[in-house]
Amino acid sequence: MTLKFFINLISKRIVIKNASGHWWAQRITAIMLLLFGGWFLVSLCTLQDFQYNTVLYWVSQPLNSFVLFLFSSSLSYHSTLGLKIIIEDYIHKSDKRKILISLTEKFHLILILIIGASLLKILLGDV
Repeated sequence: MTLKFFINLISKRIVIKNASGHWWAQRITAIMLLLFGGWFLVSLCTLQDFQYNTVLYWVSQPLNSFVLFLFSSSLSYHSTLGLKIIIEDYIHKSDKRKILISLTEKFHLILILIIGASLLKILLGDV
């Protein structure tokens, strides 16, 4: 047994551990999406109408705003995980793959920041 064998063994375990974490993150966010998506559909069905003021009032409730932020955050993170897998599978050049994964992660982070700022603005009554 050589040092190279041990290095390969350790690196494979790290890869497997990271893959396992990615797999679990996808499953947990999928379950969160089912729960929050169900809440979202039930909440929309209980609205009297879909007029601007009615929906604005619904979003301005603290609990609704918070759960809506959790729903959009889990949706964005789940999307990031899925796109990362697609990019890793179909982009074979390492430098392009890293750039695309970085852009995807930054795009989703900016999206979450915009959603959070919008919900906070509605919650504070600035609309």
